[in-house]
Amino acid sequence: RHLFATVRDPIDHFLSGWAECGYRNFDEMMNLTKSSDRYDERVQAWLKYVRAPSSFSRGLKRCIPHSLPQANFLYDKSFQWDEKLDLVGDLKEISGLLELIGFRYNASIGSGNVAQDNEIKNRHFPRNKSLLSETTIQGICSYVALDYYLFDFDPPIPCREALMANM
Repeated sequence: RHLFATVRDPIDHFLSGWAECGYRNFDEMMNLTKSSDRYDERVQAWLKYVRAPSSFSRGLKRCIPHSLPQANFLYDKSFQWDEKLDLVGDLKEISGLLELIGFRYNASIGSGNVAQDNEIKNRHFPRNKSLLSETTIQGICSYVALDYYLFDFDPPIPCREALMANM
């Protein structure tokens, strides 16, 4: 058996994880930012938590993998690519990826769980990069840097200099 995987823009993935964890652990996530309702500060609080989880909430701690760099899931325990992994592609190109490996993609089949249709995520945990400060974007880039190094995603302008300096 051979495997393929899809990845997505690292910041989009991080924010999607934040939204999923907010949906699953609403009260605990809201308690992370009791002092502020500002979007940027709420995302910063999640970034701070995933970098150094406290015993604040077992639910949130279990939810952290949703925001981890995607590369973490493609390595085995000895930090080698899984030997059965043949292809890693951008999720936006899923139809072409499936056709490349011999499956016909049927776009008429709907998805069962679409985050865009989730009212709680949309109202309380929107995934909107344009609302983030440069400092928050830079912090997320630093956290998910491995994804930028390994996959073909262009880092946002505020992150380019720092990421390139570490290559």
